[in-house]
Amino acid sequence: MGNSTSIRIGQELYERARQEATAGHRSISEQIEFWARVGRAALDNPDLPVGFIVETLASMAEPRELARPFVRRADIELAAAQKKLTPPQSDQVAFLDAGRAEHLAAVEAMRQIKKIKGLRSSDVAAWIAEGRKNDLGT
Repeated sequence: MGNSTSIRIGQELYERARQEATAGHRSISEQIEFWARVGRAALDNPDLPVGFIVETLASMAEPRELARPFVRRADIELAAAQKKLTPPQSDQVAFLDAGRAEHLAAVEAMRQIKKIKGLRSSDVAAWIAEGRKNDLGT
């Protein structure tokens, strides 16, 4: 934390930040800064799920030497077939399956929105793009 400024916040917010900071192994000020970064990113990208934003910010904070490049499943399988390599490692498959599951969840959410609102796919896409997700009232 380079430059810092003191601010006043409510006791309830402070206590919640203290609890979350302990769970997340952060200081209270780091927790509040984290919430601010997540909120800013969510406002700037209303079409992205908050969970995706949190995971992206967490991955950006990890040391680069721990990072592994993303490799598509098709590329792994193609390389295995061409070079007769061993099949993909289980952690690579789990990572790829998690991405597929998130995509399927987004598709299912779109179907539910269409069903609830009685909209066509193009209407749902426009509706989401306009950032009116809370318009459902659920």
